[in-house]
Amino acid sequence: MCVVRPLRIVSVSNAERKAVVELPSGETTIADLSLVEAKPGDYVVVNNGFIIQVLPSEEAQATLKLWEKLDQMMGI
Repeated sequence: MCVVRPLRIVSVSNAERKAVVELPSGETTIADLSLVEAKPGDYVVVNNGFIIQVLPSEEAQATLKLWEKLDQMMGI
């Protein structure tokens, strides 16, 4: 089982099939978009640089709230 934080897509380059995703720190990185269809604002799961799943917004928000609670408990 994998435990991941949903990442939000900031922008997409359809020609290159790449997306800029926002990390929890606020920094951004590039992820490969060749496996799924997604657009800016979507929340996604990234594994080894590939976007492997698009999450419903409600599910992503609920997961992010759980991560916030875990971060608080751990003092992060």
